[in-house]
Amino acid sequence: MTPKIALLGCGYWGKNIARNLYELDALEMVCDPSDAGQAKAREIAPGINVVADFKAAFLNEDIKGVAIATPAETHFELAHCALEAGKDVFV
Repeated sequence: MTPKIALLGCGYWGKNIARNLYELDALEMVCDPSDAGQAKAREIAPGINVVADFKAAFLNEDIKGVAIATPAETHFELAHCALEAGKDVFV
């Protein structure tokens, strides 16, 4: 069984990660606070849960890991929160 992954950020790099995780049937959720990022996620990964709040990924017990594709200055805080929530992390 493929572990379910949440993607944090669906911008410049995130759209590529979203596409790859979706093709691997590993993408469970995309979190992006911007309307543009959410629209891109829905285009790339139809049927996937798309939300604005990153915390949704940390609270979802079905999600085993997160891929972080946000601006570099947010990486530490998001990775720390994800690890605290017991998630595997790819930055």
